[in-house]
Amino acid sequence: MISSKQYAIALYDSLENEDNRDEVKKIVKNFTGLVMNNNDLLKFDDIIDEFNKIWFKKQGIVNVKIVSARKLSYNIFEMLNNEIIKLSKAKKLNIKNLIDKNILGGVIIKFNNIIIDYSLNGRLQKLKSKII
Repeated sequence: MISSKQYAIALYDSLENEDNRDEVKKIVKNFTGLVMNNNDLLKFDDIIDEFNKIWFKKQGIVNVKIVSARKLSYNIFEMLNNEIIKLSKAKKLNIKNLIDKNILGGVIIKFNNIIIDYSLNGRLQKLKSKII
């Protein structure tokens, strides 16, 4: 039985140095046929997720979620972008900004299994735990 990760690694290895568009199409078509013949189509979403993880890692791209109470200004976004690049040592960030009014203010930053909570709600919870 082939795991989603094994499929993703095989696909990445097949495509890694391929620049010819027609060859890429042929490789993807053959790969899809292989997955179908192995009755593993239900794994396809997981294979794509694993492939993206491999691709991003090899390209030095880090996925980041920034949760804020409201849309971030360009200046704040750029400042966070620069700081996260320093912290993660990434070449590039793929940032998704999510709005959650429940955090009241500030931001929560998530990347590489790291969570940095600079939210007002998070600070209030820490203060509350110290008082009680």
